[in-house]
Amino acid sequence: ATQARTGLPIDIPKAIATHQRILKENSGDENSNRKVKDLAAPTHTQRIERSAMEGTTRGQLASSKQAGRLELRRREIRTDEDVQAHIDGYLEDIEKRPEDPRLCSQLGDLYRRFKKPKYKEAEEAYRKARDLAPTDNTYQVKLDDMEIARRQEGLTGLKKGSAEYNRKLMEVLKYKRERMEWRVETYSVDLDVRFQLGNTYFQLGQLNKDAAMYKKAIICYQRTVGDPKNRTMTRLRLGLSLISLEQYDLAIEQFTEGMDAIEVMNQDKLELLYWRGDTQARKGDKEKALEDFISVYKVNIEFRDVGDRLEQLKGQATG
Repeated sequence: ATQARTGLPIDIPKAIATHQRILKENSGDENSNRKVKDLAAPTHTQRIERSAMEGTTRGQLASSKQAGRLELRRREIRTDEDVQAHIDGYLEDIEKRPEDPRLCSQLGDLYRRFKKPKYKEAEEAYRKARDLAPTDNTYQVKLDDMEIARRQEGLTGLKKGSAEYNRKLMEVLKYKRERMEWRVETYSVDLDVRFQLGNTYFQLGQLNKDAAMYKKAIICYQRTVGDPKNRTMTRLRLGLSLISLEQYDLAIEQFTEGMDAIEVMNQDKLELLYWRGDTQARKGDKEKALEDFISVYKVNIEFRDVGDRLEQLKGQATG
């Protein structure tokens, strides 16, 4: 009996067996031959569908896991839980490819992305990457950057300008100078690296009022002034370094060239304009200094101490 005639579910295996007995007695029975084929087809289809739903094959399991891994990598990291999920995935990859330094390096990057960076774990990962690829200086650079960041965290909570702050800042800058000097030797044509070294010399010059450090900064900045990426800041700090050596005309030249390269009056141009006015005042050219400070004041009356500087110059002019 069929479901259409009785309204009851078909017992497919029993129906197939019945038609097979008929075919055994009469192999030419077209009806039973067709029924066996028709009844067997859905049974096979159901097995395939059940297998797909339950994910019983190894290929399906592997594919699903890979898809999950790719989806995880695409997901934006926002929380520590996200960071840990990514780390777990990288640890699994490293077990499969323990000789891949890039995986270790990326693992180190992730440890630094916790809200409270895990520097110890990051250092271990970077060191492993460096050991696996000793001729690739990328991993030493990452180690250096991590250590600089760790040391700079020691400044958090200290009053800027206090004796303790300055002492710890000096330690950070000395270490940074050492590593940046190595980096410039390693990447001699990289102007961004040389700019960073110049900034380190500049900070040391500011902290200790050290003319020798300012001179080193000037040497770096004279090399990087042609780099579009850092050109404006290079000219600003080159000018400030020249001020410290009382080379006022050269400083004014740097500030002016920096301003001329900027078409609109933005924060960078205001900074250059302010310091050109300051340098004019140091030279004793009060009229030009007044002119520059007025130009700054017209755009932003709260910029640095421009209001006080204007009052001071006007008082000197009338006194």
